[in-house]
Amino acid sequence: MVPLYQGLCLFISVKHDQFSRQPIIGTFHQADKFISFIGIWASSLVKRFITALLHLWDVVPLNFLLKISRMEMTLEENPSPKRITTALLLAAGTGSRLLPLTHNSPKCLTLVNEISILGRLVENLRLQSFKRLVVVTGYLNAAIEDFLGTTYHDMIIEYVHSPFYKTTNNIYSLWIARNIIKEPFLLLESDLVFDHSLLSEMIYPDRLAVAGIRDWMNGTTVTIDVDQKVMEFKNDTTVFQNETKYKTVNIYSFSLDSWKTISKRLDLHINDGKVNGYYETVFSELVNEGILSFQAVSFDKKAWYEIDTVGDLTEAVKLFPIVSTEKALTKTLAYEIA
Repeated sequence: MVPLYQGLCLFISVKHDQFSRQPIIGTFHQADKFISFIGIWASSLVKRFITALLHLWDVVPLNFLLKISRMEMTLEENPSPKRITTALLLAAGTGSRLLPLTHNSPKCLTLVNEISILGRLVENLRLQSFKRLVVVTGYLNAAIEDFLGTTYHDMIIEYVHSPFYKTTNNIYSLWIARNIIKEPFLLLESDLVFDHSLLSEMIYPDRLAVAGIRDWMNGTTVTIDVDQKVMEFKNDTTVFQNETKYKTVNIYSFSLDSWKTISKRLDLHINDGKVNGYYETVFSELVNEGILSFQAVSFDKKAWYEIDTVGDLTEAVKLFPIVSTEKALTKTLAYEIA
């Protein structure tokens, strides 16, 4: 406070000497009053601030304040994951259960109200700002490549061909993509139709799409805990007493670390000759061992369907009626993309 007092007195003295040439003895008295006022005012502010803090301490529970502190530390240690912009689409199968529609055409080019399954999938990825699509092909691969080409808007499209598609299953299709995918990615099957908004929560790593079990569903299911973490994979949709299962939608997202872990386990299965199995077997093993984790994302909010049979196709047509914008999409994908 002394330097401030001295500086202020010097300033006042100079001003008085310059303009009035009057004695400046009384000026020091005025400056002293000014400094005292500033000190009292500042002291009052400090007291009010401390009082407010003490009041907050009394009103807000200590455990709440500690919880806020822990949340801040968690945010600093675990920043929001970076969104995924690469997708891997498995489209190698023959679609035999959809005959005769798949006799001369890949299953993914089957039309659902004038728009192919593949066309819908690619448009959904575009709407979610994906930049790269890798397609694993097999049966009638040329038809798929002719339909998609190498780009769609600003999305680059690449292909990996599986020559053994007749005698292998999706575990092999995922395995042969291990060398071309070197980043976090979204995995999906080519027999799905769904509302594009359902992908909004799947564009971050280590998530799994699920839905409540309905009569028409079959295949892999999972159990989840209260935090929506996947606890266990199951091989059927039968629900026992006191057990809650969810159907997997066959859409997964992976971080790079998870993909490296999965790739190593895929190697073991393929080297053991297990080429006709399912990749869910690998996921199940890793989850059970505690080295792979998935956050469940519900797909019950909007329409989706898995098309394996003609009956499935009939139901999907009911869920996805054609609209004018979809007609335009049909033309775009059929003529401009190739």
